[in-house]
Amino acid sequence: MKFYFLLFLSLTSILVSCNSGSTGDLAYMDSLKKDSSIRSIKLNDSALLLISEDSTKFESAILLTERAIQLDSTNLIAHINRVNWLCKSKKYAEAFKEIEILDKIEPGNSETIFLYGLLAEKLNKDEIAHKKYKESLQLSNRRLMSLDSDDKMYQKARVNWASNLYFSDEVEGKKEFKEINSEYSENKIVLDFLSLSRDELLTKFIQNR
Repeated sequence: MKFYFLLFLSLTSILVSCNSGSTGDLAYMDSLKKDSSIRSIKLNDSALLLISEDSTKFESAILLTERAIQLDSTNLIAHINRVNWLCKSKKYAEAFKEIEILDKIEPGNSETIFLYGLLAEKLNKDEIAHKKYKESLQLSNRRLMSLDSDDKMYQKARVNWASNLYFSDEVEGKKEFKEINSEYSENKIVLDFLSLSRDELLTKFIQNR
């Protein structure tokens, strides 16, 4: 009987020790995760500071965001900055890979989906481009329908919707921009759509992210 009692105590001690170890491991992993997240944010902040001081240093800023994402793959701002700077650097293939990731992290974002389509078209991925333009058009249409025409955000929403329409259906998009121009003749985006070619608009929209 004494033997079984001692065996019970021994097993209990082992279980307590194991549980204690597991708790300690979880706390340690959580601490590492928080530390990585903080370091990731700081690296992204450094990239932003670098660009604010010299707007041509895209290469260095891109490297900083790459390191930031390696530390924390969920750092949304680092992903957004990275894709923007890749676009401005004309690294369209890399930007396309990044926008795929960003779309998974933040699904349903009309701006991300629209850029996804633009980059796909730039890389001759027409099937993907058509799909993303359709998704973006639906989202921008929903946004437009939620606003009254006297809302201060209505003009911007209408231009965004027309931009999506243009890349989905160029003929209908041009018609819409002509109509918008009759109401908002000073809108720069509208004037661009009426004067530039599709290729010029495609490049301009991608690089002016």
